Formats: sequence, structure tokens, C-alpha cells
Amino acid sequence: MLFRSERRRTIRIRRSALLDAKLDQLDRPSLKIAETLDEYSQAFSVLHDEYFASGYISQKNPAGLHFGLHHLLPKTCVFVFKTYLTVLSTMSYIPDTPRFGLPMDELYKPEIDALRNQGRKVVELGSLATQRHRRWQNLMMFLAKAVFQYGMVTKADDLCIMVNPKHVRFYSSIFLFQPFGEERHYDKVDAPAV
Repeated sequence: MLFRSERRRTIRIRRSALLDAKLDQLDRPSLKIAETLDEYSQAFSVLHDEYFASGYISQKNPAGLHFGLHHLLPKTCVFVFKTYLTVLSTMSYIPDTPRFGLPMDELYKPEIDALRNQGRKVVELGSLATQRHRRWQNLMMFLAKAVFQYGMVTKADDLCIMVNPKHVRFYSSIFLFQPFGEERHYDKVDAPAV
């Protein structure tokens, strides 16, 4: 059964063109962990603009940035896909900490605590955004691959993600995420979450 479902997944990915690079029109594309103030600012600006356009935040921030406390922690990594000077897509890697926990603790603390109680190293993937006019370029696939490899290097046991239910099928079929909590309303983005 597992072999058959894995084969179907592989066929789906190939047919979907998710593996197509589509980078020919980008000036010196690169993927990295943000390290300059400009890279962080651009990543949080992309996040702000895309979350506002999707209705996940209701009011524009005067600074045009969207980030939280966990982005400021020393082990959090903000991955960016960029052209020579411009950030086009972003995804954050947020390791669990005893003092601050994870952003998803707000909705799924009992489920995350169950993993913690097993001694597992839990990481949340969050703040995913790609400039709307760049979504056809599959930049998130490159970011996801880098983040998953980083998770292996840092010996993460569980990579957790909180998404809108309308995206569950994509994340479970392409990235093999498995739901581990029921749907709940996430007030910060005024939308349901899984």
C-alpha cells in the first residue's frame, strides 16, 4: 500500500510541474538564510503584503512588515529565495525553546506537548509567502527543500506547520505532512487552521 501511494505521489509531482525550475528570467537567483537587515526587511515585507492580500491580516502595518517574537530568537532562521537584490519568497524555521515555545502553541499546545514529552526536537515551519506574481515559479519548492535539509542537519525530529485547511491536501500529498490536530480558528490571521 505504501509503495502504491508513494508512486502516485511521484506521478502527481511530475505532472504538476512542481519540479520545473522556471528560473530563466531571474537575475542571479539564490537561496539562503537571511543575514542582513535588508534581507530581513524584505522577507517581512513580502510576508506582510501577501498576508494582507490573502486577508490573513486585516490592517496594513505602517512599516509594511509582518513578523513576531519568534523571528527575533537566535536559532530562528528566515530562509529567503531572492534574485540578485530582491527577496521573492520566504519561509521561517523556528526551533522550540523552553521559554518561548512555538507560535503554534497558541492553538496546538497539547499536541506539541505530547511530542515534547516524548523527548522529540520539534520545529515549526511558518511565515511562508511568495510574491503573488512569482508563485508560478515554484520558489517555495526550493525553500522547502533547503529547510527540510536544514532540519536534518540540526537533527529535528518533527517539522510542524500550521496551515489554512484549504492547503492541507497540498502539504500532505507533496510534503507528506500528517494532520495531528483538529481544525481551530486562529485569531491572529482570522482564519481556520490545521
